[in-house]
Amino acid sequence: MRIGVEVMASEGFWSLRERVVAEKTVEKSTFIAVVSPVRSSREAEAFLGCVREDYPKARHYVFAYRLWRVRAEKASDDGEPQGTGGRPVLDALAHRQIWDAQIVVVRYFGGVLLGTGGLARAYGGTARLALEKAVLSRMSEYLLFSLQIPYGFLDVFRSVCGRSQWLIESEVFEEQVTVEVAVPVAEEGIWGDWLAENGCGQGAVLTRGRVFRGS
Repeated sequence: MRIGVEVMASEGFWSLRERVVAEKTVEKSTFIAVVSPVRSSREAEAFLGCVREDYPKARHYVFAYRLWRVRAEKASDDGEPQGTGGRPVLDALAHRQIWDAQIVVVRYFGGVLLGTGGLARAYGGTARLALEKAVLSRMSEYLLFSLQIPYGFLDVFRSVCGRSQWLIESEVFEEQVTVEVAVPVAEEGIWGDWLAENGCGQGAVLTRGRVFRGS
C-alpha cells in the first residue's frame, strides 16, 4: 500500500535517533515492534530483511515507513486482513509526525483469533509502545554555504556561530580556512547581513542547497 503525501518543505519534521524494540502479548500472540531510522526505500527493504533474519519463525512481518525526501509512505499487512496491520502502524508514525522511519511489527501467533478490531489494536498499540521509548530529533531545514576565512578571524567566526544556530560542518586549513556552514533557512537574511557587514559576502558560496539537520 503506497500513499502520496503533500507536506510543506519548510515545516521540518521529527525523526528517530536510533533503533528501538518493544514487545506486547495479546491473547497468547506475541507482537514485537522494531523501529529504525531509514532514508530510502532501499534502506527500508534492507531493514525489513534484517528483522526477518532476527525473528525467523514469526508468522507475520507487518510494516510501515515514511520517507521525507520523496514524501512517500508505504505499509503492508503481510497476510493479515486488509487494514488491520500496516495502516495502524503507519498511523502511529503519522500521529507523531515522524518521517524517515520504519516500524516492523513481528507476530508470533498464539492460537487465538483476535478479529479485525483486535488485530488493529494489537499492531497499532505495539507500534505506539515502541515510539514511546524512542528518542526523537527535530529535523529543521538548513542551507549549506562554503566560506573562506582568514586565520586571524577564525575564532571570531566560531564564536558567532556558537551564539547562533549556524553549524560549522567542516574546516579545511590551507592558505585560508575553508569553512562549510549550515544556516537555518529562516536565518538566511540575517546570515547575508552578517556577511556583508564583515566583508565576507563575496566569498560565501551556496554549495549543496537545502539539507536537514537534527537537534
